[in-house]
Amino acid sequence: MTHPIAASKEVKVARKRIKEIGVEISDLNAQKQRIQADITRRNNQIRKLKDRLKELEGVELTATDHAILRYLERVQGLDLDEIRKEMITDSLKKQVEVLGGTGKFPGPNNTRFIMDNKRIVSVVPA
Repeated sequence: MTHPIAASKEVKVARKRIKEIGVEISDLNAQKQRIQADITRRNNQIRKLKDRLKELEGVELTATDHAILRYLERVQGLDLDEIRKEMITDSLKKQVEVLGGTGKFPGPNNTRFIMDNKRIVSVVPA
């Protein structure tokens, strides 16, 4: 049988060691959280770089709709004000006055104007 004084000393040592190991575990968990955050941050950097590579490698020479419109206007001589007058007829103005400025309205040549707050935002087949 173990002597009571020796057992008491062993209990103190065991409790002290448990506390020390607990502190070590806490430190390791803190390190683990920092490492996991770093891994997440680096994975996000890799994902962003891969996305950017896809953008750069997949870029073809193109022209935006806005650039094409400006080309037609400034190089080909297309008169946008004339087209605007063609689209915004007295009939359309009356319909908007009665029905409001948002919705679908008949346009020329079997089309419909899509309108939002009194602005024609698109033209679609009727």
